[in-house]
Amino acid sequence: MIKKAYITVFIILSTTTAYAKDLGFVGAVYSICERDLLESIESKLKENEASGRLAELQTKYTNEIKAQVTKPRRVAGISNATTNTIRFYNPTHELDEEIRIPGKDGAGDTVYPVGTKVNPFDYQDFDEVMLFIDGEEETQRDFAHDQVDKNPKTTIILINGEPGQKKVGKVSKSDRTQTSLQENNKNKGNEKANIEEKSYYYYYDQWGMLSKKFGITRVPSLIYQNRGEKRLTIKEVLL
Repeated sequence: MIKKAYITVFIILSTTTAYAKDLGFVGAVYSICERDLLESIESKLKENEASGRLAELQTKYTNEIKAQVTKPRRVAGISNATTNTIRFYNPTHELDEEIRIPGKDGAGDTVYPVGTKVNPFDYQDFDEVMLFIDGEEETQRDFAHDQVDKNPKTTIILINGEPGQKKVGKVSKSDRTQTSLQENNKNKGNEKANIEEKSYYYYYDQWGMLSKKFGITRVPSLIYQNRGEKRLTIKEVLL
């Protein structure tokens, strides 16, 4: 029995030694000659710089960025209003995680448990007006200007057109009345009205984030809060 055990150990050791032998090389051995990735990129940049290709690419990308800022892409899925419509937006948010105040023991106290509903209008009113328009439509621009004149807290938000500060010449109300009386009396002697230049700032709904949030699909659309209400009113206006 002991003899068999020695034989078994000898076979195992012999087998292990056999696997550990140096079998030498099989086939040809080549050195690594692949170029370093950073060196390759640097070399390519130098070639493009020498040929003027790099400057062309920089100009192209710069112009694309400027175009996106000065004339962004139209927000998709929005058309002109076909009727006067009013709907409402409820800003209430239901917490899916509890809100805690850190305590001395590390656990802290729960301020708002999961499922708590929070309405921001319980704490602060929204006294501004958001007006979404198509900046390429002259009638909508005129409508927006009138809204800002009536309520300076109106913010013009474009879904199409060029954002930025715009100066507009407008006839004052007194001059409009005077011109109208002159036309009625067919007095052609002095019909020149004083033009008042006003500035209006156009913001842009980049990537349609606000339009998606409030579900804007028609313009012009006004968003405002009526006094005493805990919701926003969204009004589509047919011009």
